[in-house]
Amino acid sequence: MKVRWLRRDELPLVVELIRDHVSPRHILVQSPALLSWQFPSTELTGEEGVSILGAFDSDTLVGILGQIPHRFHVRGNHGRGHWTGNWFVRTDARRGAPGLQLLGHARRLDALVLGCVGYNDRSKAVFTATRFELQPDVPRLVGVVDVDGTHDLLGSTASRDEVHAHRLRRQPMPPGWTLSTDSAGWDQAWATIANDRIGTVRDEAWIRWRYTDHPVFDYQTLFLRAPDGAPRGFAAVRREALPGGDGAVGRIVDIAGSQDGLGPLAAIVADWAAQAGVLWVDCAVSHRATYAALGTVLSSPQVPFPTRLQPPDLERVKINAAVAHAGAGRDLPSEMMSDPHFDVVRGDGDMDRPRSL
Repeated sequence: MKVRWLRRDELPLVVELIRDHVSPRHILVQSPALLSWQFPSTELTGEEGVSILGAFDSDTLVGILGQIPHRFHVRGNHGRGHWTGNWFVRTDARRGAPGLQLLGHARRLDALVLGCVGYNDRSKAVFTATRFELQPDVPRLVGVVDVDGTHDLLGSTASRDEVHAHRLRRQPMPPGWTLSTDSAGWDQAWATIANDRIGTVRDEAWIRWRYTDHPVFDYQTLFLRAPDGAPRGFAAVRREALPGGDGAVGRIVDIAGSQDGLGPLAAIVADWAAQAGVLWVDCAVSHRATYAALGTVLSSPQVPFPTRLQPPDLERVKINAAVAHAGAGRDLPSEMMSDPHFDVVRGDGDMDRPRSL
């Protein structure tokens, strides 16, 4: 068994593997643009490579582990990080443990951390055995905009009164605070905000690559500005249409702000949701101060609001995450995810995409 970075001209092998052994309707089969964008060339892969590790049995690709590159920081000190995406091994190629070989190779890379947003039971067992730190339920909040439409979708799993109890609560913006779509000055603001966080570096370059220039999905990037005009917060949002034209759900995919900006930022995303024509809006975020601020406009779900919508899956109501030190991360805190400043959102990894188009 040999593990190595795939070349860009080998992406058709990835499409073939997923098509034949997962589903021909998988989104990475249907959207070559998304596949190429999600796993770009990096310093580690070289110009001809893509950030997908492949396991080969002789000349046959039998498994993959995608690596979504980012900069990871611990209260402002940062280095290379990877979020995993599409870890898959053919069921007829388990001999030699190619899945473990892929993961072991990824752990030895010159990076601070290897993380995953969204894992299944099989992955959980491997992550536990290989000493990943697990967060089985990333804190999630919801705000219902259309009570009747949401109740119709949830069916017998929730009464109308239970749905109504989760309704969106809009808050007034403090005087002088404004919404902007201009990112000017964000890097300076982020340098301060990052001192309170452990997670992905959410600078202008990241926001532009991850959201503004996304090749498939239409994100809106919202910037909060204080009365002095300086940015104090950022959020990335999008509408996800339900199958058959039965409405849409609002996603607060990413969010970060200064201590004084988190309250106004919550007001901004609530206003967006109220005007977006959605059934409900949700946000998964582990940073405790951000979660608390959003709790003024959203509610902790007490009924099964699905996280997967293509189609709505009423049994998938949680988002989980895992993280482990990689080759260069030996000096990081031994436990990161239990830290109240650990910051993971839906926009990390590949959770903010449907399984199929």
